[in-house]
Amino acid sequence: VAGPAALAAWWTIRHAREQSWWKPLDTEFLYRNGTWMAVVRSLRLEEAGAANGGVPVVRQTREVLWQQGTDVYHVSLYVAGRDGTPDERRMSRLVASIRPQADAVEGGDAP
Repeated sequence: VAGPAALAAWWTIRHAREQSWWKPLDTEFLYRNGTWMAVVRSLRLEEAGAANGGVPVVRQTREVLWQQGTDVYHVSLYVAGRDGTPDERRMSRLVASIRPQADAVEGGDAP
């Protein structure tokens, strides 16, 4: 995979195949710390926990993707208020806070 547009396209195709229902809404490209990131705003059908009676729900998420060398990094964000409505402002602030680092370490340490 090369470049943020190719990365976003690859992720969209793969994710759409693997998820029971996933719909990308739009993609934004950001340049941070010398790295291009793709931010895919999407709707995802997810199983709800016991708190929602186990009824599947549609959630709006942000999938943040970037590539360093041959490694691909992904962060999936979902923030909602107490009533379950997506909190657009908080998700956007979380995306704005992500800063890829060139010295990412394998083994659970997030860049």
